[in-house]
Amino acid sequence: MGTHDRESTGRKMRIPWWMLAVCASGLSLLSAGCESTCTTHRSAACYDTPVEPITSFRVVTVTGDDGTDGDILFCIELKSRGGDICRSLDTAVDDFRQNQTDIFDVGLTADAGDLDSFFLENQGGATFGNNEWKIVGLTVEAQTATDSFVIYDEPGITCGNVIDTGQTYRPMRCAW
Repeated sequence: MGTHDRESTGRKMRIPWWMLAVCASGLSLLSAGCESTCTTHRSAACYDTPVEPITSFRVVTVTGDDGTDGDILFCIELKSRGGDICRSLDTAVDDFRQNQTDIFDVGLTADAGDLDSFFLENQGGATFGNNEWKIVGLTVEAQTATDSFVIYDEPGITCGNVIDTGQTYRPMRCAW
């Protein structure tokens, strides 16, 4: 009864039983102890993490109608240590433009089974003054020495997705 399994694109998806109960009841995830103001992450899907060590992450973001030139970080939290480990999402092109999809390869590592959670943080610092950013889609892949695995996919973020300086976007908590 700990998780609900469902086949999706050939990989098992594990959803904690309590998340199903909260979603079915219509209660806020915030009242269930999650750090989200959304009532549900309706389009979110969690997938198993790889059994091999994670050598890097690929983060795909989709910006809505409010882009930014601020500094956006991808952060992970590990079970084995306190604190966050963050890297800037930045490429040679103009990232986070209105209605644009961006792909970032992030050099962060994690031992197999040690990933606890991840989130995006807006550090501000916009050159042209627009620090506010609206994210409408997020996919995270964990890459190993031999393969790549989608561990989180949320193609339709509709609430709690405007991130200003000092704010974070915390996806649905997965049961890793």
